Amino acid sequence: MAVEINHLQTLTSLVMERQNGICTKAILHQRGLATDMRCPRCGEFAEDIEHLIIECSWSKLVWERMQSHIGLNLSNYSLSKWWEVLMGEGMRKGSGQTLVAYSAWAIWKQRNKWLFEREAPTVDAVVREVLEQEREREREMVVG
Repeated sequence: MAVEINHLQTLTSLVMERQNGICTKAILHQRGLATDMRCPRCGEFAEDIEHLIIECSWSKLVWERMQSHIGLNLSNYSLSKWWEVLMGEGMRKGSGQTLVAYSAWAIWKQRNKWLFEREAPTVDAVVREVLEQEREREREMVVG
């Protein structure tokens, strides 16, 4: 069953309004709970929410693969610009916005699998998961 949430409202709350509430390594470091702030996936930069969702080389691969489904290239924007485009006229409404929300959520879930379970889902597996969630949501909308 597809996750029953208002995707954009939830993602707005998590990413834009409560950035310090998402326990990235940079936030844990600020709180004195972690010594290593590096991204667990790429190991290149401090893992804050912008790096995790947009800037990480692994996340960029997800966005590149999702570009044709979303209808927009979001890979070269800052988080604030990314959000402005997502909520603005340049973004395909409906499934495009939902796919962005599903993708961001899948990146977060993948990061946690990598960090806590040492599972390394491929980019293709994450993209398949996102597209399956969207197909399931569409089926439920037709049935419901």
